[in-house]
Amino acid sequence: MGAQGNLHTFDEFYYPYNPSNQRGGDHFYTSNPGGESLGAYYQTGTNVWKLFMSASVPGIPYGQSVETIYRFYSDSIVDHLFKFGSNVPSSAYVLQGAVGVAFTQNGPYRQPIYRYYNPSDGDHKFSTSSSTPSGWVYEGVAWYSPIPVYGCKDSSATNYNPWANQPSTGCTYIVYGCTDPNASNYNSSATNNDGSCTYPNPTVSLSLSPNSIIQGQSASLSWSTF
Repeated sequence: MGAQGNLHTFDEFYYPYNPSNQRGGDHFYTSNPGGESLGAYYQTGTNVWKLFMSASVPGIPYGQSVETIYRFYSDSIVDHLFKFGSNVPSSAYVLQGAVGVAFTQNGPYRQPIYRYYNPSDGDHKFSTSSSTPSGWVYEGVAWYSPIPVYGCKDSSATNYNPWANQPSTGCTYIVYGCTDPNASNYNSSATNNDGSCTYPNPTVSLSLSPNSIIQGQSASLSWSTF
């Protein structure tokens, strides 16, 4: 299956219109080409857009509006339709199931997926391009597709990124300890001083030269501390 971190990746396939039997003319998108009966469909795009695997995966911060995208198919029209909500768009379509989760509103780390309709063969096309293809009708933004976001996914880390939807990398954490290199218990890994630093007791060393003092003669006294 097409996957990238917590995202499904979708490939595009096309079934050309056959005027002899008036069948075809259908764009189809799937994250699992090996599990589909593609028949007359041929691949026209790779990794054309993405969806979250579920509404509970990392990468969807609290308060962000997401909903499930469902896939429908009409055998009479020969059209695959993708949209929010499981309600069947018309009696010509049947529900084929949920395919992923997308943002419902514009915002960071996402891109709009535009929906187009071809009135000549009833086909629907879903694209990241806002340029309406010749012969097609623009029907608006279908949803907002997540894009890959890298970073730390551990909420206990100092650099936690709630938008990250790829494998967690580069997490950093607060480490408490002694941060004074002059202390006897200095911790080079510590990021926050916890007041635990300890220091050796000072030692004074004295030396006399010569080692006895004789009246009328000079002597030198030296000392050092450590």
